[in-house]
Amino acid sequence: MWNSLARVQLNSQSVESRWVTATEYLKGPGVLKFKATGEWEPFDGYRCGPDGTSGFQLAPERMVVVKGAAGCLIGKLGGSSASLDEAGSTVFAIGSFAVIALADKFVGPLFIGFNMDRSQRGLQVTSLDLIIEAREWPFVATPPAPQ
Repeated sequence: MWNSLARVQLNSQSVESRWVTATEYLKGPGVLKFKATGEWEPFDGYRCGPDGTSGFQLAPERMVVVKGAAGCLIGKLGGSSASLDEAGSTVFAIGSFAVIALADKFVGPLFIGFNMDRSQRGLQVTSLDLIIEAREWPFVATPPAPQ
């Protein structure tokens, strides 16, 4: 069973730092589930939601998450909100839906951010509603209910 862990809501505001604290402390092992909706402008003239945009072309090596869509919602396990180097942290794309495993020995914070040019700071968020749920590991997975 999934348990509510955190909800991050940003509305009509400027986000100036690369990382926003979602939870201050997590301890593995476990599994996190993310569900996100919203809209923001990661690049001048380009609006997108959690899954990013294919309309803006940026060299992948310049983005925070190389294999994530430009502008998509991203997460970071461990480290610092001020870190410009993600070494020692786990950085991943969240998009509109993601499930991420916490390592057995993981202890640390969870941050969220936006997949932009590494040198870029700040963007305007029209809205973001991110629900984060957790469950312990190991567990027996249950298939989704028929729709």
